[in-house]
Amino acid sequence: KIYRNRVTSLANIEQQIIDFCEPMWRGENTSHPDLSPNMFTTFNQNNMLHRYELFAPLVEELNSMIAECWKEFQLYRNLTPVINEMWVNETKKDGAIISHNHAPYPIAGVVYLRNTPGMGNLVFENPINLLHSMQLYDWSGTTEITKNIEQEISVTTGDVVMFPGWLRHKTHANLLNESRYAMSFNVACTGEYPIEGYKKKI
Repeated sequence: KIYRNRVTSLANIEQQIIDFCEPMWRGENTSHPDLSPNMFTTFNQNNMLHRYELFAPLVEELNSMIAECWKEFQLYRNLTPVINEMWVNETKKDGAIISHNHAPYPIAGVVYLRNTPGMGNLVFENPINLLHSMQLYDWSGTTEITKNIEQEISVTTGDVVMFPGWLRHKTHANLLNESRYAMSFNVACTGEYPIEGYKKKI
């Protein structure tokens, strides 16, 4: 299940966030194994952006959405979801995110600070696509089988998308000459989860 929403506080601080991150993108150690060339991330230098006052309006909105998402995903109600990491990526022309997941986080998410058609949509992979690829299907044409291997999500500036942390995802390449900006975050939780039912009784 995928959670979708839109933020309303972005218009006033979008450029400020980009300006804040610019020195980090131009510094050292701005690449990541999940990112192709022509992509730059603040993750290695600062993945705690949710703690900064500049991000407070966005974080306040996101916290409410995260609580909704937690319920929609039917995660354990006595655990409290909290943002544990937050960073911003810049994607220049031809840049793309390589297939990966955010396990073991229960929820991963992204806010699109600046994204227009042609900058690359978000793509989710069917978790059983490996099983499908091992079957003796007829792959010569477009069928329901090939359609179900990936699901592309159209996204634009202000969109919020949250999904299970184990779900593999990627993006298409940015085909435009202007940069795409996206703020990603990982959601952890506080509290205790009852595991007595899973313990072997001797």
